[in-house]
Amino acid sequence: MPPQWKTEKVKELAERFRNHENVFLTDFTGLGVGEFTDLRRRLREVQARYQVAKNSLILRAAKEVGYDFLEAHLTGPTGLVFASEEVNLPAKILLDFYKSGEKPRVKAFLLEGRLYTSLDDFKTVASLPTRQELLARLVAGVEAPVSNLIANIRSLFQQLVSTVDSVAQKRKAEE
Repeated sequence: MPPQWKTEKVKELAERFRNHENVFLTDFTGLGVGEFTDLRRRLREVQARYQVAKNSLILRAAKEVGYDFLEAHLTGPTGLVFASEEVNLPAKILLDFYKSGEKPRVKAFLLEGRLYTSLDDFKTVASLPTRQELLARLVAGVEAPVSNLIANIRSLFQQLVSTVDSVAQKRKAEE
């Protein structure tokens, strides 16, 4: 029978897997304490959590929630980033860290429960706009035609007033 702390850790990890459909598996080899602390702080700012655990415990938790397919990616030191709904924000942070020193390396990631292993897929996720940016684009897209319509109506009224004015001046001149 495993020690109590291991059972609790597996239970905690399984609960995190259940509550987060977006999870990054990273290899944190070579990441210094300062970098590690900075990474965790930056991830917390975007409601993501970086957690390190033994691969055997991660695997047991993953199997408990039906993520058996993660086993192939649980080699070497593994850190897990449990992301909120805004999956691109933690991805951008991880990519920034990776670009600055090629660590931590993303081994694989779950996006809405589906496994991705390609660096290109990871870069694509990191380049996605945030929810706020998408909403701003939507509002701008809806607002632009209305603004154009208003501008066109104003222009027509100005042309109408100008035409009426010139007709009135012409009649005045004829009298």
